[in-house]
Parts: sequence; structure tokens; C-alpha cells
Amino acid sequence: MLAELGHEPSAFGVAKLYADFTGTFVIDPADKTQAGPIRKLGMKVEVVPTVMKTRSQKRKLARSLLSLKS
Repeated sequence: MLAELGHEPSAFGVAKLYADFTGTFVIDPADKTQAGPIRKLGMKVEVVPTVMKTRSQKRKLARSLLSLKS
């Protein structure tokens, strides 16, 4: 969908869309190579597992997100 709208279909592409709205951007470890370019957009980057297949994974992600500091 992002590509169809003319945007880069990646974590960095999404970060560019949100750069004016947020100071922190969360990415999955699979996208960790994009952390540097996202930081250059002026955002703090948090790398945490975002795939949630189990209740335990959901809780872990929620705890990680709640512990983030603005």
C-alpha cells in the first residue's frame, strides 16, 4: 500500500511519514539496520521485538512501550 501511494515500503519510509509527529520511533530487530537513517530524521529509535504471536509476546511489547521515556 505504501508503494502504491508513492512512499518507501520500509521502516524508514514509515518513519519519514511520522517525523513531524513523533520524537520516538519503534522498530523490530529485523529492521535494525534502518535505525541510523531514522535517527538522522531527528527521532529516537527503540529496537524491540514487535511481532506478537503469543500472549507473552504481547505483554512483553506492551511493557517495553510503556517503559519508553519521551
